[in-house]
Amino acid sequence: MTNPVAQRSAVLPLVLLVAAILADGFDTASLGFIVPVLSKLWGTSPAAFSIAFVATNIGAVIGYLLSGRLSARIGAARVVPLAVALYSAAVVLTVFAGSIPVLIAIRLITGIGLGAVLPAAVSLGTALVQPRRRPMIAIIVTLGIAAGATLSGLVGAPLIAGLGWQSAFWVPGVFALVLAPILLLVLRGIRTDARPAGSVAPAGVGSLFAPGLRSATLLLWAYSFLVFITLYLLQSWLPTLVIQYGIPVERVSSATAAFSAGSVVGGLALALLSVLIPAPRIIVALSVLTGAVLVVIGATAVPAGGLLLLVAVSGIGAAAGTNGQAGLAVALYGEHHRTVGVGWAAAAGRIGSIVGPALGGVLLGMHAPASSIILLTVIPVVLSIVVLLLFAAASRRSPASTADDASDEAVAVAG
Repeated sequence: MTNPVAQRSAVLPLVLLVAAILADGFDTASLGFIVPVLSKLWGTSPAAFSIAFVATNIGAVIGYLLSGRLSARIGAARVVPLAVALYSAAVVLTVFAGSIPVLIAIRLITGIGLGAVLPAAVSLGTALVQPRRRPMIAIIVTLGIAAGATLSGLVGAPLIAGLGWQSAFWVPGVFALVLAPILLLVLRGIRTDARPAGSVAPAGVGSLFAPGLRSATLLLWAYSFLVFITLYLLQSWLPTLVIQYGIPVERVSSATAAFSAGSVVGGLALALLSVLIPAPRIIVALSVLTGAVLVVIGATAVPAGGLLLLVAVSGIGAAAGTNGQAGLAVALYGEHHRTVGVGWAAAAGRIGSIVGPALGGVLLGMHAPASSIILLTVIPVVLSIVVLLLFAAASRRSPASTADDASDEAVAVAG
């Protein structure tokens, strides 16, 4: 059974972990709807900012891969606040960027901090609850990204109108700077990644390719790659694309808010329903919904009023996939492998988040219409459904890890 001390103490740490991830979503979405503003101020095309999106996600991949190693050395409870402090400082520096090259350098550092937080946060959050609830908690913690993006979309326009574009980065940056020391105090003492008897070192990436796990691991990585292409292409370029549908520049953040609100709904639905229904079935259904809606947006003349509703619905399945991959990783790997398993799956996803915005930037540079770009996003949606079905079959054949049998004794919170 879960340690009673950990059980009683779980609520506050979980709230703070979600808050740490929430700042990630706020920052990423803010960059998306700032692009139309900065492109006018700096006298450049929106497509030129694609490298800034790519730099953020390259940094995130580096952060994901570092997270497991750092957690093994100093503990996930220290990695989270240190990574939050790093990305908060970088987010604040974003307001001083006066050119695209400077912005790219700052966004690379920002991404490293953002990436290092998620695997460690998921590992800490799932260590605080009973094994059967761990996939759900992984989804909820990851949902902080969509919640932050929603908040950014809702408050972005008023912030920019009242305080200038810089405020879209001051808010998450200062919030995270205050949050970092609080995380350090509250998370202190939580232990994760118990080592099986005879183990002398934490699990490395090679352990994810043990007999019976290899196929499931590769399929999970492929799935993560595909769903992140869809999410980040849309999240990064929707504010720019909806202008072609008649939405004025000053209201483009409403597209971010609509998409992210749908993402929150999709993530919550997945978290709640996964207790009763296998997560892959839920994700497939929501992904089919997203693909159908994207076809409607891209292939029909959607009025501006109805567009935001359809954008919100498209976000439901897009987020279910990206949040769900964390839950799938937690369910697949035992506690000894969890941080490295979540980190590498997320890193594979972030490679997709590099490809998605870069592809969108190339298409915009070629003056492709918004409708064509949106229709192209249906391709990774369809492919992700196929890969997920294959993953579900492969994971059923994977040997159940015995690491979780001892996980309750391995989790402790200093009282």
